[in-house]
Amino acid sequence: MIDLFILILLGAILAIIFLFFAIYSFGFFSTLNSAPFVRISKNTIPKIIELLDIKDNSVVYDLGCGDGRVLLECYKYNPKAQYIGIERSTIPYILARIKTRGIDKIKILRGDFLKKDLSQATHLFLYLLPKTMDGLLPKLEKELASETKLISYNFSFLRKQPEKTIKFLNPKQKRSRLLYLYRF
Repeated sequence: MIDLFILILLGAILAIIFLFFAIYSFGFFSTLNSAPFVRISKNTIPKIIELLDIKDNSVVYDLGCGDGRVLLECYKYNPKAQYIGIERSTIPYILARIKTRGIDKIKILRGDFLKKDLSQATHLFLYLLPKTMDGLLPKLEKELASETKLISYNFSFLRKQPEKTIKFLNPKQKRSRLLYLYRF
């Protein structure tokens, strides 16, 4: 009887620890450089790839890359380009590393993209909250080379006008989605 009680107690403690780790890891304790992990529909990714217009010598960054799905699909489109994902949260980072293992053209880095050098980027993809995007804007303006292309999904910068906005209906969802194209 005592062994069963101890087993249940240990199970409950482990469940609480796992729950806290999962909540923290998925970004519910938001700071400037975090956003909750939200998957992008596979139907949306071809539109992102089309707007990015990735060339063989492109260096594509995905800031807050989540599970790496956008980078992986971009790689399938052009396997000669270089791809770098930066993810702060542990669980999405691990998922991205698993999904992209064995592909030397895709690097998944764990950390704060505000502390990473982005100067090598020729293309960037963002799916970040507006507060995070606006906090990132000064860094992008300082580090990115002229004509660097940035695609943002659903959210725009408040202090920078997009070159182009594309509105489309995702078949699985009832509301429209937006892609914003910027050049720096």
